[in-house]
Amino acid sequence: TFLERADKPERGGATVAYRANTYASVKAQADKLLPKTYTSFQDPVTLTDFWPRNELDLAADILYEHSSLSLQEIRIAIDKLSVKKKQAVLTNYFGERLNRRHKPGRALEKAHYSWDIVCDYGIFRDLQRHRMVDDMQWQFLTPRYGYEVPQLVEDAGLTDDFEKCFEISLELYSTLQANGFELEAQYAVLLGHKMRWKVTYNAREAFHLHELRTTPHGHPGYRKLVMQMHEKLAGVHPLLASGMIFVNTDEDPALTRLAAERATQFKLEQLDK
Repeated sequence: TFLERADKPERGGATVAYRANTYASVKAQADKLLPKTYTSFQDPVTLTDFWPRNELDLAADILYEHSSLSLQEIRIAIDKLSVKKKQAVLTNYFGERLNRRHKPGRALEKAHYSWDIVCDYGIFRDLQRHRMVDDMQWQFLTPRYGYEVPQLVEDAGLTDDFEKCFEISLELYSTLQANGFELEAQYAVLLGHKMRWKVTYNAREAFHLHELRTTPHGHPGYRKLVMQMHEKLAGVHPLLASGMIFVNTDEDPALTRLAAERATQFKLEQLDK
């Protein structure tokens, strides 16, 4: 069985050793080649790369399954079309979407977007759950990027208590790190601490992620972040972004989330009657 093989030194043991040795080797290189600093950041969201440069290049991939020509032949034919006709290919592919679950086909998986993000650990844990992604990597958790005090905490008059938690966290983290427990020190980091990570996902996943994570009852933190991501995507691929018609930027997230919580509480109270 798998579990039996996993425990064998020449099977699972060898795999674990391979990964550990590779990790240690690359980390040693990074320590030599890169400065050990925590750079400041002006923008929590950076679109580091995207493909294709021209979103209309996807027209050939969209038409592929409806033709007997090779992809290269389709591209040659598409090149002769006007911009308006190429745009029509994409808009027809989006179709008449009645809800956010009506997603365009797999041709949009050709387009990719790579992001470098700084956000709090809690937001990362929510977005980390998306599986249709590539190259998701995160750096060591650290309190060095700071944190933000939520408005609700300020309104409740709990700012001092909130900040005290982060002071304790920083003290514990620093103590562990100073005593050589660099890996273990990450356990002292709180969900409210900011962290740096990167991810790549395709345009089809963007339809799902951007529309789901901007719904009014979503968490205000990741909702704001994904809105920024969508704005940057629209800056390079405006037609694709326009197809994501269920991206919601209107409602006050605090009010709509509160309404959802009240509705849930009301239903629970009805069960007790």
